[in-house]
This record gives sequence, structure tokens and C-alpha cells, in this order.
Amino acid sequence: MLSSVIAWWLGPNLLHLTLLNDQRNQPFAVLSVARGLPQDVYAARYLTPLAGLATSEGALLMDGYQLSHQVAGRRDQTWQYLARLQFQQARDVAQVTTASPYRVLANLLSLQQQLFGSFTPIEQPWRAVVVVWLVQNFAATKAQPGDPLAPVLTLLPQGSGRLVWDAQLTPIAQNVHWQRMVVLDFPNEVEALTWLRHAEVRTARAITNARVQDLSLALFSRANETNGR
Repeated sequence: MLSSVIAWWLGPNLLHLTLLNDQRNQPFAVLSVARGLPQDVYAARYLTPLAGLATSEGALLMDGYQLSHQVAGRRDQTWQYLARLQFQQARDVAQVTTASPYRVLANLLSLQQQLFGSFTPIEQPWRAVVVVWLVQNFAATKAQPGDPLAPVLTLLPQGSGRLVWDAQLTPIAQNVHWQRMVVLDFPNEVEALTWLRHAEVRTARAITNARVQDLSLALFSRANETNGR
């Protein structure tokens, strides 16, 4: 009976992450994407309290970004905000996301969000502008072997864009279908957009789009920075 109650309270994703996963004691990066609130309200009523809750479990809010350009993806895949938190242990995520204060935050009027994470280490700080792919993969086949994002990633300009994270995702909320997140960072928006709009990159992006089941591609800028616009 108790186990049934725990499973109901946590949900299948958190149950697996915090109790059943062999890596539950390993560091875990959590990504939050959200929309539906003005930037000042989001920062004051969601992001700042979330950072406080995370700190209470020994986690840190690493970055907060705001959408600059939605490059590809459906309207319902457009997210205004991206936040990244780092937990010392994956099992600590449940302590935050099942607590009453977090549930109050998650139910803020008009706020829609998704939570997911990864055990893949984030080994370097992200710069002021990030280009983010969220991908639901098709399995590789003999006709289409290899990485579906390879046509794009091989065109990354040296000295400007950097591949800073390529991670298989673990869903936390139950409304997440993304399986992979790829993050490139750039020193400013001008360089990021110039690369994304280059004819060869646009062709490679079209090849990638045809090889995955679903995809969202967006450019985010760190909150409160102009980033060379």
C-alpha cells in the first residue's frame, strides 16, 4: 500500500529517477522551459523562488535565458524561458519538485512549463547566447545511419560557435517527449543568427528535420543582456 502511495505521489518519471535508477546518487542537470508570464513576473514569482528551493537541497541555479528567436518547431513548442539547475544527486530532484512550495510555483496562473534533465556532465559555462535543439529521434536505420544532427554540427564555425552540451534526456514531468538536447553557444546573437541563416547550414538543417520525429530549434539570450543585437 505504501509503495503504491509513493508511486502515485512521485509519478512514474520521478519514481524511476529517484528510487530505481542506478545513477540516482550521481550529479544531475535539470532544465526548465516555461512560457505564459511577463519576464519580470516570471523572474520574481518563479525563477527566484525556484533558485531558493534548489539551494535548500544543495543545488544551484546556473543560468537563466530568454527566447530571442524560434527558428523551427510548432507554436506549442515555443518556450519563452530556459533555466538550468545543477543538483548534486539526482534523487534530490524529488525533494524539490514534490514539495508544496514548488507545486505552488508550478501552478502559477498562466505558466506552462516542462521539466527534464540529464546525467551528462556540463563541463563548461554557457556563454550569453545559446542555440538549443530539442529532439525526438527516429531510430537510425541502414538507410539513414548515424547521428541525424551530424550534418549541422559538422558546420559549426571554429572560434565562434561551440558545442557545449549534447545529452540524452530523462523526463521529470509527464508531459515531456523530448529525448535529446543539443546546445551550442555563441558570443552574441549576430554571430549565432548569421550561422543559422547561412545557406549551407539551412540545407543541413532541412536534412536533419527530415531524419527526426520531432524537433524544436530556438535561440536564447541570457536574461538582461543585450548580447550584441
